[in-house]
Amino acid sequence: MLIDKLFTKYDTQGEKGVNYLSEHFVFLLSWLITSFFVYLAHIIFPDSVVLGNYKFGLIDAIIYSGFWISFLNWAIKDLVVVRGLHPESRFGSLVFYILIGSAAVWTVARFAPFTGLGIVNYRWALLLGLFIGFSVARVKTFIKPAR
Repeated sequence: MLIDKLFTKYDTQGEKGVNYLSEHFVFLLSWLITSFFVYLAHIIFPDSVVLGNYKFGLIDAIIYSGFWISFLNWAIKDLVVVRGLHPESRFGSLVFYILIGSAAVWTVARFAPFTGLGIVNYRWALLLGLFIGFSVARVKTFIKPAR
């Protein structure tokens, strides 16, 4: 079936791998988690994390900024892995995801007129990056993309 091919992978022994999902589904899940944390930060701290501007409404800003944060996380991670600089330990990977998440939030917030996400200062980028990086790292430990 198409759904089996999309979401599962068969290993060489013919057994179905339960934890294997396609790379696209993992990116979509990362995008949803990132958008949720950005929205949650906006709801809890509306003066520090602003969603929406003259171009984007609230929903548009959530979707668009969540996408760009997830895309930057994915692109930077792949770039580091290709260069052979990815940390081997779990703690190192967690710190890596948190730093990359913070950098992605900061970058997206600096382009607020084009993304719809604004933050007050770098501390909010670090805080959002902490939650986004931790959750994406946890999701990636539970779900192994098919390669």
